[in-house]
Amino acid sequence: MNLFRTVVFVVLLSAGLSAFATIAGKAKIVVLADKVSHQISPLTTGACLEDVNHEVYGGIYSQMIFGESFEEPAPALAIEGFFYEGSGYVMSTKTLPWIIEGGVLRGPVGEGPKLLAQDSVITNGIVDVEVCFDDRSGGAAGLIVAVSDSGPGADNFNGYEISLDPEKQQIIFGRHQHDWRPLQRVDCPVKVSSWIPLQVKINQGRIQIYVNGVQYIDYTDKNPLPSGLVGFRTWGRDAKYRNFQITKEDA
Repeated sequence: MNLFRTVVFVVLLSAGLSAFATIAGKAKIVVLADKVSHQISPLTTGACLEDVNHEVYGGIYSQMIFGESFEEPAPALAIEGFFYEGSGYVMSTKTLPWIIEGGVLRGPVGEGPKLLAQDSVITNGIVDVEVCFDDRSGGAAGLIVAVSDSGPGADNFNGYEISLDPEKQQIIFGRHQHDWRPLQRVDCPVKVSSWIPLQVKINQGRIQIYVNGVQYIDYTDKNPLPSGLVGFRTWGRDAKYRNFQITKEDA
């Protein structure tokens, strides 16, 4: 029985007793304000916790996370030429999932948030970007290419991932088909507080990966993914990007 029904029941019960007392005789109610009969837990509140939308699901405060007090996060600002595809990143009211300032894009900490470039489908071509990490905390960030069938969720897309791990100083290369299949991990110097040129060359199923102009991976997929979009993805840490460029060499 919820609080509203309880209050109604008490009111009706009181009315019924009053009517009975009127019939049976005079009734007398004595209030002893200086005497405490029962202690009420300080955790007890009068908030309605009906299981409606975010009143329970939203968090520990009923109707507070998504409700009348407008504590829900501000909507993400659009970045011209790009679109969001879901995220494991939980936004606060002060932080947006992807922020661009002064020509620098900052990707958030999260479980695989994706930002995809519009009209970026390539079959043969080159993708260039510079990546910067502020520290060596765990996680990785980089590019995703040949992206298709993408939606909200960490691994909810098809595509290849090329990320840098500053903690382990490695390149992480793998394939997503609504899952994660690591293909190669290669040791590579990943400096912090420095802009690192990352380049990916795509030619049908052949993918060549360069860091600071040095080739570290040359991989040919015998069952290549179809052509798709290009985008950014972080995992477990933030990263900064600049000088993003796509050169299409399609015949």
